[in-house]
Amino acid sequence: YMFDHTATFGVEGKSVDEVLETLMEQDIDVRDVIDDNGLTIVYAEPDQFAQVQDALREAGVEEFKVAEFEMLPQTDIELSEEDQAIFEKLIDALEDLEDVQNVFHNVDLK
Repeated sequence: YMFDHTATFGVEGKSVDEVLETLMEQDIDVRDVIDDNGLTIVYAEPDQFAQVQDALREAGVEEFKVAEFEMLPQTDIELSEEDQAIFEKLIDALEDLEDVQNVFHNVDLK
């Protein structure tokens, strides 16, 4: 309940407006499209993963910098510097475990 399951795409070479136009022409409704330092990020419902990916490919996107499912936090929390250092060690330890594929959290890493 603290996270939203989300299909996330990141593409270069297409502006937010171009991506929105492409998706609107295909009648695909997405959660959000943002620019993140030159990388256009698309957030969509998980069941629209294939439709969004196909629409972007038809629009000329050959390479996706990001094309994955994520659990995005509904709210972020901030930690003190000391707590953040401990938290980062915990995340590193979890990611080093062989059986762990992804670690999702709601800490705002500064």
